[in-house]
Amino acid sequence: MTTPTTEGSLISRAKAAAQAAVGDARDELIEISREIHANPELAMEEKRASGLLAQRLEQRGFAVERGAFGLDTAFRARWGEGPVTLAYL
Repeated sequence: MTTPTTEGSLISRAKAAAQAAVGDARDELIEISREIHANPELAMEEKRASGLLAQRLEQRGFAVERGAFGLDTAFRARWGEGPVTLAYL
């Protein structure tokens, strides 16, 4: 059983880990952003952007389901297990 203090500590560590991971991926995130910006696509037709994002997530160890939710450009990316859930939409 976790106490409020223990739970707060777990949340603080999780936030710090997430911030560190984003910091570590900073250059790649900027590169992806620039690639998408340089190749605009119409809404619901973002095939290039969707493919790029799904590919990069797969390279980082995510299990990616392409064509999720009945949409060609949608994907669901999952990583890890446990009580914390991260959604990438």
